[in-house]
Amino acid sequence: MYFPQDLLFNCDKYDELRKTLFHKIKSLLCPNVNLNSFKNEINTYLVELFLQGSDDLSMDDNIVIFQCVYEFIENSNRFL
Repeated sequence: MYFPQDLLFNCDKYDELRKTLFHKIKSLLCPNVNLNSFKNEINTYLVELFLQGSDDLSMDDNIVIFQCVYEFIENSNRFL
């Protein structure tokens, strides 16, 4: 069985893509916080955000996050 958090957070194969994803969305979420230092605490929040968006963010911000996650998945070649 495969879980979204495996691809998004755990698989070492995608570390560089993950860094790029976090860098792109960081300014939308918490620009002064190192997301990697809170990796375990925010994984649940980020999985929901990446897959469902957030009512706490504007539609434009949700679209940017969706596009970044889509690019991450596409570049991973995981589902080809």
